[in-house]
Amino acid sequence: MNDALQIQDSALRDIAVAQIVAAWMNEDAQSFSSYFASLEVLAATDAMPHLAVLSALKKALTQLSEDAARSQYVLAIVERFVAALSKSEPEEALRWAEQFLVGGALDSALVSIARESARSSPERAQQIIAKIEAPLRRMQAMHAVGGVWAQADAARALAWAGSLEVPTERALTLNSVLLSVAQKDVALASSELFAATKKIASEYTTKRKADMAALKLTEEDLVNDPERYKEMLEAGEIAPPVSPDIELLAESARVIATRLAETDPQLAIAWADSLGHDFLRLKSITGAFAGWSRKAPAEAFAYYQRTYPEYNEMLTSVFEGWTSSNPAQAASAALAIQEPRRAQLALETVVQRWVTTADPAAVAKWVDQLPVNQRSDSVEMTLVTALSSVAPEQSWRRAQGITNGRLRYRALKSAFAVLVIEKPDLARSLLASANLEANHAERFQEMLTAVGAGG
Repeated sequence: MNDALQIQDSALRDIAVAQIVAAWMNEDAQSFSSYFASLEVLAATDAMPHLAVLSALKKALTQLSEDAARSQYVLAIVERFVAALSKSEPEEALRWAEQFLVGGALDSALVSIARESARSSPERAQQIIAKIEAPLRRMQAMHAVGGVWAQADAARALAWAGSLEVPTERALTLNSVLLSVAQKDVALASSELFAATKKIASEYTTKRKADMAALKLTEEDLVNDPERYKEMLEAGEIAPPVSPDIELLAESARVIATRLAETDPQLAIAWADSLGHDFLRLKSITGAFAGWSRKAPAEAFAYYQRTYPEYNEMLTSVFEGWTSSNPAQAASAALAIQEPRRAQLALETVVQRWVTTADPAAVAKWVDQLPVNQRSDSVEMTLVTALSSVAPEQSWRRAQGITNGRLRYRALKSAFAVLVIEKPDLARSLLASANLEANHAERFQEMLTAVGAGG
């Protein structure tokens, strides 16, 4: 195959590669499946071999023996083939998928085909969605198509998503559409999400009342007999008081609030409060803090302390944004928090974000100046992971100081994975001198063996 791929005449190369692919799959589909998977990885730096074999598969798949065509490895090859082909030739991918794949494998392939079809024809994408049998896969396809469609035509995508009859499908698809719309028109996205939540809530309340009437129950009955109400909820005999489908809009609500807060934090908070649904409101306010803290972190933090000090997710959001703009100032603010648990969470957030934008060794030096009681295992784990790629030996030694056994093993593994590739002799020496649990030492030894350095 490697020789065939070097042929300069493209027509001759295509013939040779197709013949090799057909012979290889008929003789040993398992090893060809592994080879094809490796080409997908290499495609990031050299796409030609992957494209050549992808093209050859169109002919090779028609030349399979009956035994080979039924092989699980051939089906795995077809799944990869269809996924890759759908990016450029969705209709061709659909033909191959329907010829070879069935059940869950076919539904999974149709998701990617529908997504790519939506780039040129959202109507065709909807026809493909109609072929999907599994409800979860159908929702995944709707979510994917909605996001693609909204990038080209927000109004039509919103209308389609809003017209879906199944509430869960509608909410999930609207979430995807609104995520795309928010990037271009946050005002439109915010008004559409507000309207969608009110519609979903109204429809849900109407249906719930009808279901309760059929059971000859009233809200007063449920209040007066909480034990029975709890039992009915757990048994699924009665729906919860608030629509769970609204929670599917949480990601778009968070992003919209973030975008709003970048220009007007108070507007973002007010919009979040107007949503009514507690879960959605809190997620939106968390998003608002993310946008606010990038522009005016001290103000955002002060507002958080006055209004939502009990919500750790909001604290994390504030310090992620603060660290992005001024990590040293964020670190000082974290250390000044009086409540120990919140101070620790804020500091962990600062370090986790800081190491992604600065020299990990410099961040580690700063952390080492802190009192021991402020250097948590989570902070050390973050530093070890970041240091692994630039200073694996230092990372390994640092990981050994982590007291939590689970985190220590993860940290050591992060460092060792780099050492076995870059410095296998040193990795072997460090492993021999380390005091590790037997099963952990065995796993590290297996890593050495896998790269030929286990002796």
